[in-house]
Amino acid sequence: MIDTTHLVEHLFRHRTGQITASLVRVLGFEYLDMIEDVIQDALLKALKTWPYNGTPQNPSAWITQVAKNRAIDVIRRDKSWLDRQPMVVQHINNITHQQNEPDIDQMSDEQLHLMFACCHPAISKNARVALTLKSVGGFSVAEIASAFLTRETTIAQRLVRAKRQLRERRIRLDLPTDEDLPDRLDSVLQVIYLLFNEGYGASTGNQLVRRDLCIEAIRLCQCLVAHPGCAKPTVHALMALLYLQSARLATRVDQAGDLILLSEQDRSVWDMGMIQRGAEHLRRAAVGDKLSSYHLEAEISACHTLSPNYADTDWQSILDCYNTLYQQNASNVVAINRAVALLHVQGAVAAQHVLDELVTNTAIKNYYPYHVTRAAIAEQLGQVNQQQDYLKQALQLAGNATVKRFLIRKLATLIPIAS
Repeated sequence: MIDTTHLVEHLFRHRTGQITASLVRVLGFEYLDMIEDVIQDALLKALKTWPYNGTPQNPSAWITQVAKNRAIDVIRRDKSWLDRQPMVVQHINNITHQQNEPDIDQMSDEQLHLMFACCHPAISKNARVALTLKSVGGFSVAEIASAFLTRETTIAQRLVRAKRQLRERRIRLDLPTDEDLPDRLDSVLQVIYLLFNEGYGASTGNQLVRRDLCIEAIRLCQCLVAHPGCAKPTVHALMALLYLQSARLATRVDQAGDLILLSEQDRSVWDMGMIQRGAEHLRRAAVGDKLSSYHLEAEISACHTLSPNYADTDWQSILDCYNTLYQQNASNVVAINRAVALLHVQGAVAAQHVLDELVTNTAIKNYYPYHVTRAAIAEQLGQVNQQQDYLKQALQLAGNATVKRFLIRKLATLIPIAS
């Protein structure tokens, strides 16, 4: 049952966008809700039947076929399709399942077509990202809310508005023209970035690392890099970031699935091939005068991965990058990471002062890394009771089981001292 659940989750992540795109091309975005429902029904049917009947020889094709059959059932019951029913049914039946991965050298992958459609300029920026994560990446509303550090009701409202705009504008599932493509590229990059982040550090669940999400984000970014109209410096910068971060995936957790801090990771296990590819894309990103957030984050990641050991990490360069990032976007996440870098460069008092300025920010106080950073500052200042309090608050807010176990272990080392 556990293996079946993992397989269905894997298919949900990898095939939802593909099946959605295929059905949207036939039915149009006005039936997006129905399409999402039939795919969900197919996945639920897999969860119910596979443990008893056995996993089919081609699970992905099975999911696709069940979703197609369910869509045809809905079409046949819908009177508005009477005149076109035979043609539509034929088109749905013609949707085939590709057993091999799409060629990354061609931007023909329908998931990318769907991504660019969902990132139409008529849709607000935040809604574009939320819609694409939902339709292409198979993200739940809760996961998207976690990525945006906002409420689930807010995300749900954005999705409703975005789908309505897709219907009203009669947006087609086609790649934008060369003239329109740059306007949508930023949102597509943000989607890939958030997809990778959820894989690198899952917001919920029992596993910290979701390697399949990281691989999917890399694949989608490779598709962009391979397309002449999309191979911009910012795309290369994001590609560099994804490779450099992925190089450390094998050391993020131990064999028991427990979190390993960066300072304790075995750097000899890091993937040198990915580091080299990341460095090459970072070099190719150094063209023009635009310094995007992806450039800065890739540079930060390079400082970590290229350092021979943790003690020799160039924290000053990392702090410089975060200072520039904060000038570009004074987000809560950047503020916290900047405080961590400041902790290593100027010490606990300077880092504490930066976080004190954010104390009235309700959103950041509901973000567990804020309290973890506060705990690290308190540890350096020798404030054991405060450190314990911050770790307890982080434990209440953390949604991932791996993170919770780490915080519990950390608290266990403090309780005897604090008492």
